[in-house]
Amino acid sequence: MDVNIPMNDSKTNPYLRFLAVFAITLIATAPFVVFFFVMALVVTEQIIYPTATLATAAISGLVASWAASSLTTDDERTDLMAVVIRNLIAAIVPAVASVPLAESLDRSVFLIAGVLIYTSITASLLSTRLTSREITTAENAKLTVSWLVGTVVGVGVTIFVASLFGQTGA
Repeated sequence: MDVNIPMNDSKTNPYLRFLAVFAITLIATAPFVVFFFVMALVVTEQIIYPTATLATAAISGLVASWAASSLTTDDERTDLMAVVIRNLIAAIVPAVASVPLAESLDRSVFLIAGVLIYTSITASLLSTRLTSREITTAENAKLTVSWLVGTVVGVGVTIFVASLFGQTGA
């Protein structure tokens, strides 16, 4: 008995693609989230935790977009702008909740792990869903540099403004 199983080689399994993008995003974003949250040694937790959560969302959106674009078998690219903006919007609730959560949790490491996992999952889901054939790699590269510069400047400005109001110092 000969069984022919139709296989579509042009598309990868969407669940495996999601898991691969999630793993890449989780591993690549981990150093950034630790760096952002360690800034609590310089700035008060009420200011830096929401900032760190949003910065992590931006970085995880960028990483997931590039990972998803790299893992595709056709000429589709992830819509990087849509992924990052929607990931930032999805991170607003955890950013607002980060201060009370940090106060209720015994250790900040649980908050860091929660933010990392949440932003990586949302970015991975968005990046595997929001694709387009009209987007070029050059456009995504320009957007990536813009988002990275914006994230660094945003964190820097937040720390500067916090220092003006006496919210810095260990």
